[in-house]
Amino acid sequence: MTANFSGRGSAVNFLEVAEIWLESRLAIRYLVLSYFIVEFKKAVTDMEPQDKWLTIEELSGYLKMSRSKLYQMAQKGELPGSKIGTQWRFDRNRIDEWMETRSNAAAGGSCKA
Repeated sequence: MTANFSGRGSAVNFLEVAEIWLESRLAIRYLVLSYFIVEFKKAVTDMEPQDKWLTIEELSGYLKMSRSKLYQMAQKGELPGSKIGTQWRFDRNRIDEWMETRSNAAAGGSCKA
């Protein structure tokens, strides 16, 4: 941003400087907030292919399901996972197999007349 000042100390110059400062603060806020939003999305949905164990947040992004539903399913034993202390961990390969089994069962069950 550049500003042309007349060189005289006046209220107009002060207002020009204040306007530039406020505009830059908004731009800085926007950049900071957008950085955190992008970083949060990356953390939840962009997993490395070699990540074997998924957290509930990562599994939620991976399966596109809510965390609360996944917690319920894990606690009932409907979802393959391991509870370590107070936290759940899910083996990506077992989740993939579980999804494949469910999709095959759904495809086989939908042919009933």
